[in-house]
Amino acid sequence: MPKDKAKTEFLGVFVDPQESQRIHRAIAESGMKKSDWTREALLTRARPLWLICKKWGADDLHGKTVEFNLEAKNGKNFIRGLGRFWVLKHKDGIRLAIEIHATKLGITDSSDLRIFLDQKLAELIEKHSDRRVAEFRLFSVVSGVRDLG
Repeated sequence: MPKDKAKTEFLGVFVDPQESQRIHRAIAESGMKKSDWTREALLTRARPLWLICKKWGADDLHGKTVEFNLEAKNGKNFIRGLGRFWVLKHKDGIRLAIEIHATKLGITDSSDLRIFLDQKLAELIEKHSDRRVAEFRLFSVVSGVRDLG
């Protein structure tokens, strides 16, 4: 972000040495600048899509592998791949925000992505029949989406 646009507030945080190593490794592996990575991490926590998942709790899903295949009704656009669930718990202890962090294997490219699950998609999460592939699977035709890429 250009410095002339980022004059609102400076945020700092203290972490222990082990946390610092994990964070710095994640930043290095992402290929992003430290400021961009940190901004993205903070914004992720600031914009969750809260839902109630009746089948799974946060501990059931968080960090677990998932195979996904999400296709637009027109059959032309799709995203598929393998990823991991990233789950945030709401302070009410009931609602969750569920994301898939993954590498997309699309029609013409491959790129990193985050998929924010809504209520409908959360209800379609199921145990994978082949645990060698992933622990969970999420396959769906998605309506109302023009471009999934």
